[in-house]
Amino acid sequence: MTIIDRYLVQTIIRSSLLTLLILVGLVSFVNFVTQTDDIGEGTYEVGDAIAYVLLLSPQHAFELLPVAALIGTLMGLGNLAAHSELVVMRTAGVSRLRLSGSTLLSGLVLVVLAVILGEVIGPPAEQLGRTQRALKKHSQLTVTGGRYAWVKDGNTFVNFQPMGEQGDIGGIFLFRFDDDQELRSVARASGGAFDEDKQWQLVDYRETKIDGDRVRTRASRRVTQASGLSPDVLGLSIVNPDQLGSVGLFNYVAYLKANNMDSQPFEVAAWSRLANTVSILVMTVLALPFAFGGLRSAGAGARLVTGIVMGSAFFFASQTLSSSGQVFGLNPLVIAWLPTLIVGLIAIGGVSRIR
Repeated sequence: MTIIDRYLVQTIIRSSLLTLLILVGLVSFVNFVTQTDDIGEGTYEVGDAIAYVLLLSPQHAFELLPVAALIGTLMGLGNLAAHSELVVMRTAGVSRLRLSGSTLLSGLVLVVLAVILGEVIGPPAEQLGRTQRALKKHSQLTVTGGRYAWVKDGNTFVNFQPMGEQGDIGGIFLFRFDDDQELRSVARASGGAFDEDKQWQLVDYRETKIDGDRVRTRASRRVTQASGLSPDVLGLSIVNPDQLGSVGLFNYVAYLKANNMDSQPFEVAAWSRLANTVSILVMTVLALPFAFGGLRSAGAGARLVTGIVMGSAFFFASQTLSSSGQVFGLNPLVIAWLPTLIVGLIAIGGVSRIR
């Protein structure tokens, strides 16, 4: 790597990390404000809210890295262009291919950071944050082994087992006792949610009832029952894509397909996670044509606005396509990769026109 390559890489990475820090700070502040209504519930205090927001920040950083890479590269290269440093490089014989290679190298460094955040740190940190938040807000909830949550709901003991990275499915287990503390039934559901009437909707429900010397079993795709539990507690049993890495998501997709259940939302989440990582490379290259174009003589404010507009357009286009694509049953690969593919083609076209 030459001095010019190192200089470009350091400039882009420094600007991108600073942009990422600002974006994550803004999102974290908004998240903290939303937590203020829950402060004082149970033993949930200001310090707990701050810890919860900090535990969610690695996942937010992963999601915001493509936008930060675009804005950071625009700002970094824009400053170089404004001082005619890029023009000097081109005059000295640095080809557009070499400039693209340097920006791609910067993108690769940011991709490594994205993998660390999105696969290693983010999912377990978010799961820990949500678990600790539920524990602080609900005194009747206990967690054993750092993983399995138990709560008493009347004469029923409920065990929540979130899915692990190795494909162990988890779910909800219900142990019902009578007034004499004798076990009357054991049930399991793969997940659940609250409906509009505040009732518990259990999915893929199987129950074994004990009636004296008799044992009866029943199974149902969905069961509705009343519960005194809150959505926070029930949320511990829901498989959240943000709490799983790519391996966990694809394992869960395989489980859903093997049991003839709807896997499209999780397929979209799995492929979107990969597309989000690859889009970091695309975003760094996309900024290069703008540094040689109309933004070369523009101020930092103009470059910042351009980056925010382009990054926001990409983000909202991805979210809109994901939502509408699931409604209309589009292929998960198309939903996840189409925005990145379009931006990639635009970046290639822009780089080819650099003189």
